[in-house]
Amino acid sequence: MVDQVVAAFTDDDRFTLEAGQARDLGFAGKLCIHPRQVALAAAAFSPSASEIDRATRLLDAYAVGQAAGRGAVSFEGQMVDEPLAAQARRILELADESTPG
Repeated sequence: MVDQVVAAFTDDDRFTLEAGQARDLGFAGKLCIHPRQVALAAAAFSPSASEIDRATRLLDAYAVGQAAGRGAVSFEGQMVDEPLAAQARRILELADESTPG
């Protein structure tokens, strides 16, 4: 699902705020009506370094649990099972997609 446009294409703060809200609500992107908005959208919807790091560590812990025959593991005080592992995998996929080259 992609979020609606911000018609005030020179209002970077508004675009960034709305893009962040859209991401928090589960949107995968934001429509842009001006080239200046593209970089703002990419920044808002690309995983941060801390999100990438956490997803990597979560998947490492999950893999150890899977190898031991467990369906869920404890990671940083949170139960992690396949749906959360899938979410972590998606974060890493998004990171790969947003990496130039």
